[in-house]
Order: sequence, then structure tokens, then C-alpha cells
Amino acid sequence: MDTMQFHLKRYFPTGTRVTHPTGGAVLWLELPRSIDSVDLSYKARAQSIGIIPGAFSPHRTSFPITSASVAALHGVKNSEKGLEKLGKTTHDLLDLQEK
Repeated sequence: MDTMQFHLKRYFPTGTRVTHPTGGAVLWLELPRSIDSVDLSYKARAQSIGIIPGAFSPHRTSFPITSASVAALHGVKNSEKGLEKLGKTTHDLLDLQEK
């Protein structure tokens, strides 16, 4: 988990918050408010990366809609590469909104 948290801080936009779970294998991210986590999930899926958007979380009351779970990186053998791709996709979404 510490390694994933390190890479999340390295590759994701400033302002992204990461949970620090005491058990389990799920990390939740709170993304910048302008990111639509459902849109991000579709873009991630196109790269064989699976995330759970906050809008579909059973914990919706605890996590805002801009949250996303990165419990599984489906189809990506190297989790750092998967997080790097997902971070780039998140940055790309932010860049599109700024234009």
C-alpha cells in the first residue's frame, strides 16, 4: 500500500487526496473537484485499467463523487505503469477543462 500511495502522489494532480487504510486492499482517491470520476473510469477502461468511480461506491456518503477507487488495475501487470497511465489520463482531463 505504501508503494501505491507513493506512486499516486508522484503521478496524480496536486490536490489529489489518498486514504490511508488500516486494512484491506482498497485505496480511495479524492480527485480535484473538476474531475468526473465516471468519465475517468471510461477512459481508464479503454487502457485496460479498472477503477470504481465514487458515484458508484457503496460508501458514497463518505467519499464525494469526484472520488475513485484504485483497488485493482485490471490487465496491467506493473501497477506503477498503471498508476502512471491513470495519472496522465487524470492530468489530460484537467487540461481539457482548462481550454
